[in-house]
Amino acid sequence: MGRPFMQPTSRLHYKEATEEDLAWVCEQFADATERARKAGIDAVELHAAHGYLISNFLSPSTNHRTDRYGGSLENRARLLVEVIQAIRARVGRDYPVWIRLDGVEFLKNEGITSLDACAAARLAEAAGVDAINVSSYADPNRGVGFSEAHATHIPCKFVPYAAAIKQAVNIPVITAGRIEPEIANELLLEGKVDFINMGRKLLADPDLPNKLMHGRPETIRPCIYCYTCISQIFVGSHVRCAVNATTAFERECAVIATDKPRRVLVVGGGPGGMETARVAALRGHDVTLCEQGSSLGGTVLFSAISYPPNGRLVSYLEQSLRDLPVKVHLNTRADEAWIRRHNPDVVVVATGARRDSLPIQGADLPHVLTGDSMRAMMGAGSGPAPGGLSPLAKVLVGIGRMLGVTRSPKLVEKASHYWLPFGRNIVIYGGGLVGIELAEFLAERGRNVTVLEESGLFGTQLMLVRRWRAFYECDRLGVARIANVKDVVIEPDRVRYVGKGGQERSIPADHIILAAGAEADMSFADSIRKAGFNVKTVGDCQSIGYIEGAIRNGHAVAREI
Repeated sequence: MGRPFMQPTSRLHYKEATEEDLAWVCEQFADATERARKAGIDAVELHAAHGYLISNFLSPSTNHRTDRYGGSLENRARLLVEVIQAIRARVGRDYPVWIRLDGVEFLKNEGITSLDACAAARLAEAAGVDAINVSSYADPNRGVGFSEAHATHIPCKFVPYAAAIKQAVNIPVITAGRIEPEIANELLLEGKVDFINMGRKLLADPDLPNKLMHGRPETIRPCIYCYTCISQIFVGSHVRCAVNATTAFERECAVIATDKPRRVLVVGGGPGGMETARVAALRGHDVTLCEQGSSLGGTVLFSAISYPPNGRLVSYLEQSLRDLPVKVHLNTRADEAWIRRHNPDVVVVATGARRDSLPIQGADLPHVLTGDSMRAMMGAGSGPAPGGLSPLAKVLVGIGRMLGVTRSPKLVEKASHYWLPFGRNIVIYGGGLVGIELAEFLAERGRNVTVLEESGLFGTQLMLVRRWRAFYECDRLGVARIANVKDVVIEPDRVRYVGKGGQERSIPADHIILAAGAEADMSFADSIRKAGFNVKTVGDCQSIGYIEGAIRNGHAVAREI
């Protein structure tokens, strides 16, 4: 089986490839293509991107050879051309073969430029490929490179480079890179590319193409770009998806129709409760969902203001419930009497976490915000606007509620670029997922943000690739992250704390946001269970798991009913 990867004795020894070595490489590619054709595979994509062998020859940042395989673009592309020629000699001209090519390399000195990519694409076309699939690459030694390049965080990042290659060749051009279906249609109609390539979206919803063909884009389960799928590479685990519990577990998590339909009451309309209701209804149960708030989505709906992809997930789950015979009761508090009137066989409690007051001196001051007061401040709550607002801010929040603007996270997010009910200097206490995403959101809108964290680690609940991205954005925006703080004291205009070295420090603060202290809360579930109901629990009420935990847990509980 070989030696463990990280043991010193497993280190590889490298040498410069001879021309004989490269001829052998060409034959290996040809052999593989021939095997694919004989196996009935419809086409082959030759990977000439993302830092693999051919990409390393194409890039002047890694190709330092002085023979006919290095130096000029034609020389650096020689291996690519020879591989294509070897493949064509083996399988003929009629078998479809295309290449994946870096349209540019980011964050690298002397990396591939767009002009390089166009020239390489022309050489590949002349050698016999049928299409060019345009991606990009970045310095692999920088964590942010992964989300800057081939699994890009930036919508349509590769389109300009693909469009440039399309102008340079006479064969179809494909591209990928966080392209939503509605944008994909525009790109195709504008002639910027010929095909759209999708990866993460198909992990979230493998039926995406069929749903588009049937004119039901609203039923597509959206990718939320959390990098749960891709981050598994870095921890040695197999792929999984935060929003689709069945990805890579299709057999284990199959939704099978029940032969004993039950009356199922789901209490709580966050993602965990909605997913439970969706899957239970798909299986044939009689499902009722009640939510004490005026809308579905729970805290995820509010989080969509700072991280808009979450809003698409809520919309998908809402649409799923509309398409199924699920009875939804909003503005409904499910007490014991209400539950008895509905006489359920099973009660699924998905009421979320509790957020206890933190033992911080000054946490009760009016300019200190919790999750609930943040929602009210942004107009997403139903109670009075919290303290700490100027009279003008209170009026504007009230107007937003009256017009219904604040019920739409998308509209609030857009409006927040022009006005926010926060002061200039903001201190966030808690450097987990919530604190880091809030810091990025507020700093993007011109606030001076400092994040204080008791431990030595930030963003531990974020998946690794997303964490690298969030840290990069926070650094770019000037967010200060201070770890190992203790003895925090909040004053009317500043926050005092003791730092790692034991010195007392202070930071000016117009508002303080408490983004820590979420705890599982089984109190409602326990009380209903004591009343004699058959109770199951889902999501943060039993264990803090955020979106992935809620979706996966909800799916599992619904399969067990």
